[in-house]
Amino acid sequence: MRFTRPAAMAVALASATLLAACSSNTSSGTTTTSLSGSPLKVFVMSADKNSIYEFPTIWTMAGDFAKMQNAAGGVNGHPIQVITCNDQADPNQAVTCAREAVADKVSALVGGLTLYDDAVFPIIAAAGIPWIGLNPLGSLGYTSPDSYATGASAFTYTAAAYYAGKECSKVAAISVDTPTDTALLNNFAIPAMADAGKKFVSTVKVQITQTDLSGPAAQVSQAAPCLYMQLPPQLSEAMVKALQANGSHMNLYSITGTFTNQVMDAAPSVTDGATVIAETPPAVTSARWAGTRAAIAKYSGAGSVDLANDNVLNTWTAMQIYADVAAAVKGTVTGPALQKQLAASPSINPKTIPPLDFAEPFSVSAYARLFNHNVVVLKVEHNAFVATTGYVDMTAIFLRGR
Repeated sequence: MRFTRPAAMAVALASATLLAACSSNTSSGTTTTSLSGSPLKVFVMSADKNSIYEFPTIWTMAGDFAKMQNAAGGVNGHPIQVITCNDQADPNQAVTCAREAVADKVSALVGGLTLYDDAVFPIIAAAGIPWIGLNPLGSLGYTSPDSYATGASAFTYTAAAYYAGKECSKVAAISVDTPTDTALLNNFAIPAMADAGKKFVSTVKVQITQTDLSGPAAQVSQAAPCLYMQLPPQLSEAMVKALQANGSHMNLYSITGTFTNQVMDAAPSVTDGATVIAETPPAVTSARWAGTRAAIAKYSGAGSVDLANDNVLNTWTAMQIYADVAAAVKGTVTGPALQKQLAASPSINPKTIPPLDFAEPFSVSAYARLFNHNVVVLKVEHNAFVATTGYVDMTAIFLRGR
C-alpha cells in the first residue's frame, strides 16, 4: 500500500482530536465495555501541524493496536487506553507533554517520537514512568534507566554512512545545523565512514526552517557522486527536488524514518536506486507485519498508515512489548512494576523485529539503553522499497567506530 498526503489528511480529519495540541489530549480506541478491568493508560508523543516533521499516523498505529488488543480481551481483562500528545516539534511543548503524562498517571510512555527526549526523561523519571520503545535522539534516551529503546536509529545512521563509504569513491554529507544532528554525525556517521576507510569530502549544514535547498544541492553534487542525507522528511523532500532541478544523479544514502514515501514521490528520477536503511523488512509485504496490516485495514482502512516509516512501525512494536510485559506483571500495572518486569526479561519477542534482551545493557556505557542492533538494507526500485538483505547486526561495526 502507498501512503499519500491525501490519505494522511483523511486520517487527520477522521481523528482530529488526536492531532490537537497537548492541552487537548484524548483517548484513542481504548474503551471496551466488555472489559471489567481498570484501563491501563499509555502515553504516545508525536508531532503534527509544524514545518519540521509530521507523523500523526503514529497515533493511528497506537490506537489501532489498542483496539485490536482490547477486542481480544485487553491485558488480563484490562483495556489499554492510549493518551496522545502533539509536541509540535517544539521543546516547550515536549515538556508540556511530559508533565501531562505525569498528571494523567500513565503507566508508560510507549513508542512515539520527539526531538526532545532529553527534556522529557527527567520529568517522567521523577514519577517512575518508563519509556518503552522510543527511538532515542538525545543522550538520556541512550543512558536513562527509564529508557527501553526498541528503535535502532543509532545503528541505521551508522549503516547508512558505512554502506556509503564502502560503495562510493567520494561521499558528501548534508544535515540540519542543530546540536542533535551534529551529535548524530559525530557519534554515528563519521565513525562509520572511518570504519569504511573514508571521510566525508564535504559536509553541508542547513537550517531546520530552510525551504530553498538549491544552493546546498549544488554544493554536494559538485563535491561527490554520493550523498549521505541526514534530514527530516520535509527537508529531504526539498533536497531531492533541488537535486532534480539541477540535473543531479547522486547515489543517495539515508534511513526510512526520514526517507519516506513522500520523499520518493517528490523526485522519483533522483530517489530511484537510493540505499535506505530500515529497522525491519518492508512492512507492506513482510509476513512479520501481517497482523498489523490486518488491524489497520479493519480499524482505520488499508493505506491509511505509512507502513514504510520506521518511526510509525516502531510504535506498533512498542505497543506489543507493552502488552506482553504488562500481562506478566503480578498485581497492579504501574511504571515501577513494568520496569521490574522489563529488567527480568532476557528475551522479549514482539515478532515484528528480532527478540530483545532488556536485562542486558549495551556494552558501550554511553549507549547502554540501545537494545535493538539490527538493520535491513533496502533499495528504492520503481518508487518502492525492496529489501536487499535480511537482518544485519551492526554491533561489530558500531563498536569499531568507538
